[in-house]
Parts: sequence; structure tokens; C-alpha cells
Amino acid sequence: MITRHSKNVEHDFIYIGDDTGLEDNHSYKVFSNSFFDVIRFALILRLYDKVVFHTLPNKFYTLLLPCFFFLFRTEKFYITLWGGEIYYEDNLSPKAMVMQYFSKIFLRRMDGFITHIEKDYELAKSISKNEKAKLFNLGSFYPSNIVIGAEGLLDKSSTKLNVMIGASALKRNAHEIIIDRLALLNGCGNVKYYIPLSYGDLEYAKYISLYAIDKLGGSNVEILAEFMEPSEYFKFLTKIDIAIFGHDGQQAMGNILNLLSVGSNVFLNVNSTTYESLNRFGFKVFNFEDIKLDKEVLDGNVQLADKMFSLDVTIRKQNAFYTHKL
Repeated sequence: MITRHSKNVEHDFIYIGDDTGLEDNHSYKVFSNSFFDVIRFALILRLYDKVVFHTLPNKFYTLLLPCFFFLFRTEKFYITLWGGEIYYEDNLSPKAMVMQYFSKIFLRRMDGFITHIEKDYELAKSISKNEKAKLFNLGSFYPSNIVIGAEGLLDKSSTKLNVMIGASALKRNAHEIIIDRLALLNGCGNVKYYIPLSYGDLEYAKYISLYAIDKLGGSNVEILAEFMEPSEYFKFLTKIDIAIFGHDGQQAMGNILNLLSVGSNVFLNVNSTTYESLNRFGFKVFNFEDIKLDKEVLDGNVQLADKMFSLDVTIRKQNAFYTHKL
């Protein structure tokens, strides 16, 4: 997306791991998960005007790179915030606690945090003690988060009410709470429940699959256990009437924004930064403690999603950022 729409700036893309699945239609470098490549990576960073980390890197890079950042005197390091960098689970192992400590040091060395959720920005600054970091809202940022938009409304042709529960096999999705609440409303056979469990904790996924079937009925539940192609998944989202997410913090923003853009009714945990942010933007979202299986028409959400998270808006913001005009 960046290569196709970039204006007045050149980009290199750096991958840590291997080149499996990469295409040759843009300039990229590949670094391994080795001590030597961390050093080599650190040395080439001085060649770039801006360096954007698309999350915390591999552990060797997270541990060692902050030692080199002090060599650079200009503001050039940025990181996108997706949740895992700043929201930590309880009862961490000693090894995980050490990585958490060095992750905060890594965040402390950043000159800017890329997100459209102000509370995530504030939390990142707080936990890393990085008060100098600036906030950059670059729209949807990834192609997978570019909203589907009003054309998706045409695909809602099912006679059933299609309900989506969570977006991954992580306990933060609060599947059990949602399923229990839906079970109390499950007096109608005209509802189909879809539960995406294709990534996360596989044992948890098995447990939730059985739990949902037991509580909501096997014929009413479809478990999405396999990854879909992006185009197939977007088509699936256009068919969803009601989507329910119980997480706190930030999670599944690409899913949620796309669902809002096609008029789906989205229920969220009111204590989450996701709810707070969307509410502040002006979207109509609902409290997942008061789930209803009656769909409202929300054309205002469709228009607002397109205004804030379309491809045109995202590219305009990214080009301004990379050319130092944002």
C-alpha cells in the first residue's frame, strides 16, 4: 500500500526472520534473529530519516537495540501500538517479566507512538516514562484496517441474524461472559453465532468451542478455526449484523472499524480504551453488559468510518508523516 501510494519519499522494508512469502515488488532487507544481525541492523539505522517499528521486535532486538539508540541525536524512531506492547497479562513468569522490563526501555527510546487511541498513547507514555513521545494518528495504517465502506451493506442478504463473538482465541475476549449473556436471550432459532478462534491459545480455543456449543446449541454455532484469505474474511464481516467484544484495553480494531463501516451493531466493554475512543470519535457503540439481538440501522457509523479510516484519508496522513509535514 505504501509503495503504491507513496509520494516524494523512498521506503525500505525490513523483516526480522526470513523472506518466506515476500514479494519482489518493493525494496526490502531481511535480518535473522541473531546477535550479529542485531548489530548490523543497528548500524544501518543511521541511514534513514524515519524508522517505524510495526510492534516490538524479536526479543534480541528488544533487549539490545536500546543500547544503540543513544547514538542517534535526531527524532527518527516510532512504533505502532496494537495493544500487546502496553497491556500485560497477570501472573507473568520471571522470563516474561524480564522481557516486559526491557520492552518498557525500548518504548522509552521512541520519539513517537502511532495510534488513533489517545488512552493507549497516554498509557504507553506512562509505563515507559517517555514524556517526550508524540502522538501520530495515521488513520487505518494497514491495508487490513482500511474500512470496507458502504458497498459492504449490499452483502447483508441472510435471513438469519448473524452474530460475531470476539476475534481471537485469547482470554481477553471474555468469551464465557458473552456466551452466558447470549444464552439467556437464545430463545430464537433464527440466530447464527460465529466465533473466530484461528489464532491465540489453541487449548483455550478448544474449550470455548465446546462451551459455546453447549450453551448456544451446536446447530447455531460456527467456529472459525482456520485462517481465511483477507478478501474472504472481509466478505464474511459484511454479513455480520451484531458483533460483541468483551476485551479491555485495545484489541481487534481492524475488525471493529470494518464492522462499523458496514453498519454492524458493535457491543464493547465500556471500560475498554476501544469503547472510549470510538465513543469520543462519535460512533454509536453499545455496552456488552446489555446485549440485544435487535439490530439498529446505523448509517451515521458508515459515513463516519469512511470519513476517518478510508484509504484516501490514510494515505494522505501517511504521506504527510513521511514527508515531515505531520
